Amino acid sequence: MKVLVAVPFRPSSQEREVALSWVLDRWHRDGFETSVGEPPEGPWNKALAVRAAIDGSDADILIVSDADVYCSGVDDAVNAVHRGAPWAKPHKLLHRLSPASTALVLAGTEPRPGMELDPDYPLSQRRGRTNQGWTGVDGGGIVVLHRDTYDDTPLDPRFQGWGHEDTSWARALTKLHGGPTRFAHDLFHLWHPRQEWITWGLGSVESDLLGRRYEKARTPEAMRALVDEAREVTLC
Repeated sequence: MKVLVAVPFRPSSQEREVALSWVLDRWHRDGFETSVGEPPEGPWNKALAVRAAIDGSDADILIVSDADVYCSGVDDAVNAVHRGAPWAKPHKLLHRLSPASTALVLAGTEPRPGMELDPDYPLSQRRGRTNQGWTGVDGGGIVVLHRDTYDDTPLDPRFQGWGHEDTSWARALTKLHGGPTRFAHDLFHLWHPRQEWITWGLGSVESDLLGRRYEKARTPEAMRALVDEAREVTLC
Protein backbone atom coordinates (compact mmCIF):
# COMPACT_ATOMS: atom_id res chain seq x y z
CA MET A 1 0.00 0.00 0.00
CA LYS A 2 1.46 3.32 -1.08
CA VAL A 3 -0.13 6.50 0.26
CA LEU A 4 0.35 10.08 -0.93
CA VAL A 5 -0.84 13.27 0.74
CA ALA A 6 -1.79 15.69 -2.05
CA VAL A 7 -1.79 19.29 -0.82
CA PRO A 8 -3.20 21.99 -3.13
CA PHE A 9 -1.51 25.31 -2.43
CA ARG A 10 -0.60 28.71 -3.82
CA PRO A 11 1.53 31.19 -1.85
CA SER A 12 -0.50 34.27 -0.97
CA SER A 13 0.48 35.33 2.56
CA GLN A 14 3.13 34.66 5.17
CA GLU A 15 0.50 33.11 7.43
CA ARG A 16 -0.51 30.58 4.78
CA GLU A 17 3.11 29.64 4.11
CA VAL A 18 3.81 29.19 7.83
CA ALA A 19 0.69 27.05 8.16
CA LEU A 20 1.76 24.90 5.21
CA SER A 21 5.20 24.37 6.71
CA TRP A 22 3.70 23.25 10.02
CA VAL A 23 1.17 20.97 8.30
CA LEU A 24 3.82 19.30 6.12
CA ASP A 25 5.99 18.72 9.18
CA ARG A 26 3.10 16.98 10.94
CA TRP A 27 2.38 14.79 7.93
CA HIS A 28 6.04 13.78 7.77
CA ARG A 29 6.18 13.12 11.51
CA ASP A 30 3.14 10.87 11.09
CA GLY A 31 5.00 8.91 8.41
CA PHE A 32 3.27 10.15 5.25
CA GLU A 33 4.74 11.17 1.91
CA THR A 34 3.52 14.57 0.73
CA SER A 35 3.28 16.37 -2.58
CA VAL A 36 2.33 20.04 -2.88
CA GLY A 37 0.61 21.04 -6.11
CA GLU A 38 0.09 24.57 -7.41
CA PRO A 39 -2.43 25.49 -10.12
CA PRO A 40 -1.49 27.54 -13.20
CA GLU A 41 -1.62 31.32 -13.07
CA GLY A 42 -5.08 32.79 -12.86
CA PRO A 43 -7.92 32.26 -10.40
CA TRP A 44 -7.43 29.66 -7.69
CA ASN A 45 -8.27 26.18 -8.98
CA LYS A 46 -8.20 23.37 -6.42
CA ALA A 47 -8.75 20.61 -8.97
CA LEU A 48 -5.75 21.61 -11.06
CA ALA A 49 -3.62 22.02 -7.94
CA VAL A 50 -4.51 18.47 -6.83
CA ARG A 51 -3.80 17.17 -10.32
CA ALA A 52 -0.36 18.80 -10.20
CA ALA A 53 0.28 17.16 -6.83
CA ILE A 54 -0.62 13.62 -7.92
CA ASP A 55 0.74 13.57 -11.48
CA GLY A 56 3.52 11.02 -11.73
CA SER A 57 2.64 9.30 -8.46
CA ASP A 58 1.85 5.58 -8.33
CA ALA A 59 0.19 5.82 -4.92
CA ASP A 60 -2.73 3.45 -4.34
CA ILE A 61 -4.39 5.76 -1.81
CA LEU A 62 -4.64 9.53 -1.94
CA ILE A 63 -5.13 11.87 0.99
CA VAL A 64 -6.39 15.15 -0.46
CA SER A 65 -5.71 17.67 2.28
CA ASP A 66 -6.04 21.42 2.51
CA ALA A 67 -2.77 23.20 3.25
CA ASP A 68 -3.89 24.62 6.59
CA VAL A 69 -5.50 21.68 8.42
CA TYR A 70 -4.47 18.77 10.62
CA CYS A 71 -6.24 15.67 11.91
CA SER A 72 -4.57 13.03 14.05
CA GLY A 73 -6.90 10.20 13.02
CA VAL A 74 -6.15 9.88 9.32
CA ASP A 75 -4.74 6.36 9.75
CA ASP A 76 -8.26 5.09 10.43
CA ALA A 77 -9.50 6.48 7.13
CA VAL A 78 -6.47 5.14 5.24
CA ASN A 79 -7.02 1.67 6.67
CA ALA A 80 -10.70 1.80 5.72
CA VAL A 81 -9.84 2.62 2.12
CA HIS A 82 -7.14 -0.07 2.13
CA ARG A 83 -9.82 -2.56 3.19
CA GLY A 84 -12.04 -1.58 0.27
CA ALA A 85 -13.94 1.61 1.09
CA PRO A 86 -13.96 3.88 -2.00
CA TRP A 87 -13.47 6.98 0.15
CA ALA A 88 -13.41 8.04 3.78
CA LYS A 89 -13.73 11.14 5.95
CA PRO A 90 -11.46 11.01 9.03
CA HIS A 91 -12.95 13.99 10.85
CA LYS A 92 -16.30 15.09 12.17
CA LEU A 93 -15.85 18.43 13.90
CA LEU A 94 -13.93 21.33 12.38
CA HIS A 95 -12.17 23.71 14.75
CA ARG A 96 -11.20 26.94 12.94
CA LEU A 97 -8.58 28.33 15.33
CA SER A 98 -8.13 31.97 16.23
CA PRO A 99 -4.83 33.80 15.62
CA ALA A 100 -3.91 33.34 19.29
CA SER A 101 -4.67 29.61 19.24
CA THR A 102 -2.77 29.22 15.99
CA ALA A 103 0.26 30.95 17.51
CA LEU A 104 0.17 28.48 20.41
CA VAL A 105 0.02 25.52 18.03
CA LEU A 106 2.88 26.85 15.92
CA ALA A 107 4.90 27.26 19.13
CA GLY A 108 4.42 23.61 20.04
CA THR A 109 1.05 23.27 21.78
CA GLU A 110 -0.93 20.27 20.58
CA PRO A 111 -4.21 21.40 19.00
CA ARG A 112 -7.23 20.32 21.01
CA PRO A 113 -10.99 20.91 21.25
CA GLY A 114 -11.92 23.91 23.35
CA MET A 115 -9.18 26.21 22.08
CA GLU A 116 -10.28 29.71 21.16
CA LEU A 117 -11.76 29.76 17.65
CA ASP A 118 -11.64 32.49 15.01
CA PRO A 119 -14.07 35.17 16.28
CA ASP A 120 -14.53 36.59 12.78
CA TYR A 121 -15.82 33.33 11.32
CA PRO A 122 -19.64 33.24 11.24
CA LEU A 123 -20.07 29.81 12.83
CA SER A 124 -17.59 30.42 15.66
CA GLN A 125 -19.94 32.56 17.75
CA ARG A 126 -23.18 30.62 17.59
CA ARG A 127 -25.21 31.15 20.76
CA GLY A 128 -24.34 28.48 23.29
CA ARG A 129 -21.59 27.06 21.07
CA THR A 130 -18.74 29.55 21.49
CA ASN A 131 -15.36 27.90 20.81
CA GLN A 132 -16.98 24.58 19.98
CA GLY A 133 -16.34 22.92 16.64
CA TRP A 134 -18.96 22.32 14.00
CA THR A 135 -19.49 19.52 11.53
CA GLY A 136 -17.18 19.95 8.55
CA VAL A 137 -18.63 19.56 5.08
CA ASP A 138 -18.06 16.35 3.17
CA GLY A 139 -15.42 16.83 0.49
CA GLY A 140 -13.55 19.52 2.43
CA GLY A 141 -10.65 19.51 4.85
CA ILE A 142 -9.21 16.03 4.37
CA VAL A 143 -10.55 13.34 2.05
CA VAL A 144 -9.01 9.87 1.80
CA LEU A 145 -9.78 7.81 -1.27
CA HIS A 146 -8.47 5.12 -3.56
CA ARG A 147 -6.61 6.41 -6.60
CA ASP A 148 -9.09 4.62 -8.86
CA THR A 149 -11.92 6.49 -7.14
CA TYR A 150 -10.22 9.81 -7.74
CA ASP A 151 -9.45 9.04 -11.38
CA ASP A 152 -13.10 8.06 -11.88
CA THR A 153 -14.55 11.03 -9.99
CA PRO A 154 -12.05 13.90 -9.70
CA LEU A 155 -12.52 17.41 -8.47
CA ASP A 156 -14.08 19.55 -11.18
CA PRO A 157 -11.53 22.04 -12.61
CA ARG A 158 -14.31 24.32 -13.82
CA PHE A 159 -14.69 25.62 -10.26
CA GLN A 160 -12.58 28.75 -9.89
CA GLY A 161 -11.97 30.68 -6.71
CA TRP A 162 -13.28 29.32 -3.39
CA GLY A 163 -16.71 27.89 -2.88
CA HIS A 164 -18.82 24.92 -4.05
CA GLU A 165 -15.96 22.73 -5.32
CA ASP A 166 -15.76 20.59 -2.16
CA THR A 167 -19.48 20.03 -1.65
CA SER A 168 -19.99 19.31 -5.34
CA TRP A 169 -17.18 16.75 -5.29
CA ALA A 170 -18.74 15.07 -2.26
CA ARG A 171 -22.10 14.91 -4.03
CA ALA A 172 -20.46 13.26 -7.02
CA LEU A 173 -18.53 10.75 -4.91
CA THR A 174 -21.63 9.86 -2.91
CA LYS A 175 -23.87 9.45 -5.94
CA LEU A 176 -21.37 7.30 -7.83
CA HIS A 177 -19.52 5.46 -5.04
CA GLY A 178 -21.75 5.70 -1.98
CA GLY A 179 -21.24 7.84 1.09
CA PRO A 180 -17.88 8.06 2.83
CA THR A 181 -16.75 5.81 5.63
CA ARG A 182 -16.89 8.26 8.52
CA PHE A 183 -14.77 8.72 11.60
CA ALA A 184 -15.18 11.19 14.45
CA HIS A 185 -11.71 12.70 14.85
CA ASP A 186 -11.19 16.44 15.16
CA LEU A 187 -9.93 18.63 12.33
CA PHE A 188 -7.98 21.77 13.23
CA HIS A 189 -7.70 24.70 10.84
CA LEU A 190 -4.81 27.15 11.34
CA TRP A 191 -5.65 30.82 11.06
CA HIS A 192 -4.68 32.93 8.05
CA PRO A 193 -6.23 35.95 6.32
CA ARG A 194 -9.50 34.96 4.69
CA GLN A 195 -9.60 34.42 0.95
CA GLU A 196 -11.45 36.87 -1.27
CA TRP A 197 -15.15 36.01 -1.63
CA ILE A 198 -18.00 37.81 -3.33
CA THR A 199 -20.07 36.85 -0.31
CA TRP A 200 -19.46 34.22 2.38
CA GLY A 201 -18.77 30.94 0.58
CA LEU A 202 -19.24 32.35 -2.93
CA GLY A 203 -16.05 32.54 -4.98
CA SER A 204 -17.63 33.27 -8.33
CA VAL A 205 -21.04 33.38 -9.99
CA GLU A 206 -19.90 30.69 -12.44
CA SER A 207 -18.95 28.34 -9.60
CA ASP A 208 -22.30 28.93 -7.95
CA LEU A 209 -24.13 27.98 -11.15
CA LEU A 210 -21.98 24.88 -11.62
CA GLY A 211 -22.60 23.90 -8.00
CA ARG A 212 -26.34 24.08 -8.66
CA ARG A 213 -25.90 21.61 -11.51
CA TYR A 214 -24.34 19.17 -9.06
CA GLU A 215 -27.25 19.70 -6.66
CA LYS A 216 -29.72 18.88 -9.43
CA ALA A 217 -27.89 15.73 -10.61
CA ARG A 218 -30.05 13.41 -8.52
CA THR A 219 -29.51 10.15 -10.40
CA PRO A 220 -26.26 8.24 -10.99
CA GLU A 221 -26.75 8.69 -14.74
CA ALA A 222 -27.11 12.47 -14.47
CA MET A 223 -24.12 12.70 -12.15
CA ARG A 224 -22.02 10.48 -14.41
CA ALA A 225 -22.67 12.78 -17.35
CA LEU A 226 -21.67 15.81 -15.28
CA VAL A 227 -18.54 14.16 -13.91
CA ASP A 228 -17.49 12.99 -17.37
CA GLU A 229 -17.56 16.63 -18.46
CA ALA A 230 -15.16 17.41 -15.60
CA ARG A 231 -12.91 14.44 -16.36
CA GLU A 232 -12.49 15.53 -19.97
CA VAL A 233 -11.29 18.95 -18.82
CA THR A 234 -9.04 17.50 -16.10
CA LEU A 235 -7.33 15.03 -18.40
CA CYS A 236 -6.68 17.47 -21.26
